[in-house]
Amino acid sequence: MNLKKIFTLGFLLCNSIFSQENHTDVWFSERKEFRNGFEFLQLAKQNTKFTFAKLSYNENKKWEETRVHGFIEEIGNGKYKLKPEMCTVYATKKLGLRWILIQGFDCDHFEMQMTVNEQLTTISPSIGISEKLSLITEQNKFTHAIVGIVIKENEQEFQVWSLAMRYVKKGALASIKQKPITILETVDSTGTFTSKEKVQVGDIVTIKNVESKLFD
Repeated sequence: MNLKKIFTLGFLLCNSIFSQENHTDVWFSERKEFRNGFEFLQLAKQNTKFTFAKLSYNENKKWEETRVHGFIEEIGNGKYKLKPEMCTVYATKKLGLRWILIQGFDCDHFEMQMTVNEQLTTISPSIGISEKLSLITEQNKFTHAIVGIVIKENEQEFQVWSLAMRYVKKGALASIKQKPITILETVDSTGTFTSKEKVQVGDIVTIKNVESKLFD
C-alpha cells in the first residue's frame, strides 16, 4: 500500500472517531521526559473505534506524531482489548507546518489492554517510552467540545495538541479553566494560541465552535 492510500485511509479512520452523531471520549497523558526530548499521548474513543496517538519531540528528529487506529472489544470488569488495524507516523520540523506522512504499516499483530476505573484509565503496553500508561479519567468529560493539551509555551504564545484540532472553525471560542484564550492558528492536529493569563504545559484547552454542529 503506497503512502497516498495510507494517508487517505488514516484520515478516514481518524475522522470517523470524531463524527458529530456520537460523543467522543478523550484522554491525555502528562508530559514524559526522555533524553533530548519529551512526549505526550492521547486516546480518542467513540463506540467501538479508537485512535491512540503519541506526539514526541526530539532535538535531532524534531516533531513526530504516531497514530494507532483500531477497534475496542469489551472483556468485562472494566477491561477492554484494543485491537490496532493500522499505524501511521507523521513528521514536521516545526509546529504550525503540516504533518508529512513518513511511514504507514499494518499493526494488527499488536494488542493492548485498557482498564477503566473512576480515577485512572490504564493502557498496557503503551506506544510511548513507558511500558504502562495512566490517563486521567476526569479529562474525558467534555461534551460537544474539542479538547486539547498545552504541549509548549513561551511568554507570548503556546501550542496545543488535539486529534480533533482540524475541526476548529473560524470564530470558535477557546478557554482554559473557563478563562478565555485566543486562537491564532490551527494546522492539522496542533494550534497556536495566546492568553492574558499564565498558561502551563499540561493545561487542558476547551474549544467550542459557534455553530450548533461541530463537524458539518
